[in-house]
Amino acid sequence: MSSTIAPAETVGFTKVAPTKEERVKKAFGKAMKKYDPPTPPAGGPSGWGPPGGGGPPGGGPIGGGGPPEGGGPPGGGLLGGGGPPGGGGGSPGGAVPPATPNPDIRPHGSPPAIFNGDRALADNFLDKLKLYFRLNWVVPTYQSHITRATYALTYIKGEQVAGWVRDFGEFLDTLDPLYDDGPIVWEHFLDSFCERFQDSTKENRARNDLEKLQLKLPLIDEYMSKFEELARQAGYQAGNPETCQLFLHGLPRQVLEEVMRGGTPLTYQDLKQKAIEAVRACQTIDNIVRWRDHVPQNPFPNNRQNHPFYYGNKQYDNQRGQSCPPPRQWNSSNAPQQMNNAPVPMDLD
Repeated sequence: MSSTIAPAETVGFTKVAPTKEERVKKAFGKAMKKYDPPTPPAGGPSGWGPPGGGGPPGGGPIGGGGPPEGGGPPGGGLLGGGGPPGGGGGSPGGAVPPATPNPDIRPHGSPPAIFNGDRALADNFLDKLKLYFRLNWVVPTYQSHITRATYALTYIKGEQVAGWVRDFGEFLDTLDPLYDDGPIVWEHFLDSFCERFQDSTKENRARNDLEKLQLKLPLIDEYMSKFEELARQAGYQAGNPETCQLFLHGLPRQVLEEVMRGGTPLTYQDLKQKAIEAVRACQTIDNIVRWRDHVPQNPFPNNRQNHPFYYGNKQYDNQRGQSCPPPRQWNSSNAPQQMNNAPVPMDLD
């Protein structure tokens, strides 16, 4: 009796390669053991895109192509390129290669000042750093997120920051520029910097300063500018009832009464406008009262009581009176002919 031996079935197990995000996170946690690794973004425009994206585009001499859910055609052909799994597919007529960056483009603007660990300056340092990269986004060198983070480390110097700079530099050394260079590297830098150097008491101090802020007449523009900056630092929103109440709290009584006349303004913009108008009114009243109290009762005295509308030269009038002879007296014996039949004094012998 013959027997047939069935071939044994071999089952293979394939290990899934770690994603770029997992590799970067692992390297960051290994290099920055003494710091809590920041939580990476959940995907989207600032992260890695929607979950499930990634993988190099299909293609090749015969045409590969991603699966139908990728958005591209199932097969590419000689010129057709497929889309990555879960991402957007290539165009049916073939993908256009990206334009080569111009290496002659040079950076513009001024980089941030050196940061030495002062927590009060941490936010300003990050704002200027982001502005510098935003201005130079077309510079080929700064299109690498690893290069951005490395460049930023060169402007963080001092005894208080040397250890953190060294650890983050070691983390960057473990990354592969071909596979690990992505937005998550830059976001790790920002999150780690903020966690290490940002002022944790800034919000509380801003709230305390906001409660003590007072308007000094007539500097209404300065008051509003400082109030809005402190409100931003304290986490208040414009138009919030608490924000409007704090704004009213810093106004002098005469300005507050004018603002509240006719009811509380409905919006924060209306509140600011009424405060400006109230300060202008108070300033106008103060100017009028001050002028009225410090000038004589008649600010335009009349020095010529007999001739109120005569504005001649007084010195000339005095000289003319001294040099002119007195008027001649006429009587009946010396009166000229043209004075005939005119009454004149009689001659008395």
